[in-house]
Amino acid sequence: RLRRAVWLPVEAQAILTAMGWLEGEEEVEEPDRDPMDSSRVLTERARGTIDVMCGVCGDLLYAQLDPDAYECGPSSQRHVTQELFVRSPPLSFSTPYADSTRLTCRRECHREKSMWLVDAGSGVVRVRDGYTHAIACGEGLAEVRPS
Repeated sequence: RLRRAVWLPVEAQAILTAMGWLEGEEEVEEPDRDPMDSSRVLTERARGTIDVMCGVCGDLLYAQLDPDAYECGPSSQRHVTQELFVRSPPLSFSTPYADSTRLTCRRECHREKSMWLVDAGSGVVRVRDGYTHAIACGEGLAEVRPS
C-alpha cells in the first residue's frame, strides 16, 4: 500500500484508493465525469468486461477484457494518466519503430509524436510483474469503455 501522494492527479488517487492501494484519511472528491471516462470505467471494473481502443481513431486494441485479466496502476510517464497492465498483445497493432516492443494502433495515430500506446518490454515503461504489456491510458491515448 502507498501513502497518498499529492503529485498524483485526483482521478488517479480515486482509482488507487478504490482499489485499496492508497491509504490516508483525507477524502478524494469525485469530479464530474463523462460516464464513459476511462478512469471511472476502471474504478468500476468489477461490474464487467472492458474494451480498450485508440483514443484518436477508435481502433480496437483489446476486446472484452475480464476484470481478472488486467490491473490498473499509476503512470510512469507524465503525459499518461494511468497504465493498464495485461498479459497479452493487442488484437491488432502496428510496430512503427525499430523493435516490436512499442505498439500503436493499426493507423499509427501516435507515430508522428514518437509515442506508442502499448509497451511490451521496451525498457522505457516499467511493466508490472506478472504482466507482459502496459497500456498508456489518458486523453488522446488509449481509452477504456465497458464491453
